[in-house]
Amino acid sequence: MSTNCEAVYNFLSEEGFRPQIDKEGDIVFKAEGDTYLICFNESDEDFMAVRKYIRLDPGLDISVYKLAHDIASDYKVGKCMLLGDDELTLLLAVETLEDMTSFRKNFERYLIILKEMEGDFAEGYDKLNS
Repeated sequence: MSTNCEAVYNFLSEEGFRPQIDKEGDIVFKAEGDTYLICFNESDEDFMAVRKYIRLDPGLDISVYKLAHDIASDYKVGKCMLLGDDELTLLLAVETLEDMTSFRKNFERYLIILKEMEGDFAEGYDKLNS
């Protein structure tokens, strides 16, 4: 376990999130009923990404890709992309290069950004299907 991974794990534990380490070495935790991952990069110890994956219906119209692109453009700090072909998954992510002091300070903000991105995607998706 990297130094950052251990520090983030301890921080989440202190905050009551009950984190777990998955088989890839990422931290998995739940907040308000949603599952999140915090991923690390072995070649860059400062890198962390807070991610949320959402499974979507396969066979969605091509306009859903534009929707994901537009959301990613609106949220400069976040990523919004579609993964897969047969099983489509929406990836929402905030990637950062920061020390633990900054991460602790910004952590709640990252979760808010991901929730807002998810809400914007859902709203846009509903408009596409109406």
